[in-house]
Order: sequence, then structure tokens, then C-alpha cells
Amino acid sequence: MDIGTSADTPELQTLGHDTVCVLALDAAHCIEHVNPEFEEACGYRRGELLGQPLEALRHPDMPGEVLRDIWATLDAGATWVAPVKWLRGDGRALWTRTSFAPMSRRLSVFHSMVVSTHVPPLQARAAEAMYRAMQCCGLAWRARQSHRGGGLTTVTPTEQNSDTDRRSVRSTMAR
Repeated sequence: MDIGTSADTPELQTLGHDTVCVLALDAAHCIEHVNPEFEEACGYRRGELLGQPLEALRHPDMPGEVLRDIWATLDAGATWVAPVKWLRGDGRALWTRTSFAPMSRRLSVFHSMVVSTHVPPLQARAAEAMYRAMQCCGLAWRARQSHRGGGLTTVTPTEQNSDTDRRSVRSTMAR
């Protein structure tokens, strides 16, 4: 598996272009399945991951509001796609382009699939800047998926208490 750094941003760690990491989550957002590529990319053994809440893999720089948006999107039966900053077992960050998709509703039990692939460094940097803005400036997260030209993900933070000021910060995540 190819996990590397970008020549122009050597501290940014991303998946290789051909690597696909897969997780399956149960109704409580705990890990039910992990493929070997995810184990290797994140530096955890399968036994360490199974049964753990996905929250345990969230990098501290990634605002909790992002996960709340993911869960709300899945609960609505929709797919959520954007760059994600995972916490590796060694404490370093791993950036991926991650899709969270609802899988089934059997007997009121909700499962979801998480698929992570390579994210271009420019997209990871834009998401990182947005995370910082959310944490320091009180911006709220809203992710939208557009299907122009094979898929464009736009992530838009907006001010939380913006009744009088409707300014927003936009960042196109895929070009």
C-alpha cells in the first residue's frame, strides 16, 4: 500500500492513489469491519479497532461538529463526502477523501459504510483551513455534494449566529 507525502507539502500524509480503505459501522457508529488497507494506513490492528466508536479515530484538529454533520446526513439517508483528517495510531494525521454512506435499516438497526481514498493535497489544505476557521471563529459546518463533472464536493462553513450578518466562507474541495 502506498501512503506518502506530497513533494510540495512533505508534512501532509495522504493515501496513495490506488489505496482504498473501508470501514463498516453499526447503529452506534462503532466499527464492525475494517479492511487490511485501513489497518495499515492508520497503524492500528483490527482487534484494536473492532467495537470502538469512530470518534476514537477523529483527529483532534477535526471539529466534533463535522462528525455530528456526518451522523445527521446518514440519519437522513444521504451520503456525506469530504476530506477527513484521521488520527493514526502513532499520533500523526492521515488525510483522506472519505465517503460515508447508509447501508441498511434492518429491524431499525442502521449500518453505514465508510470508504476512504486519496485526497489531493490542495483539498486537504483547504479542509484544514476550514477546520481552523470553525474552531477559532465559531463557524458552522455544512457539506453539500454536487454531481457536476463526475462529482464536486463543496464544503461551506457559515456563521452560527448570523441573523444580522449572512456572510459565508466558501471553499471548493474538488477541482
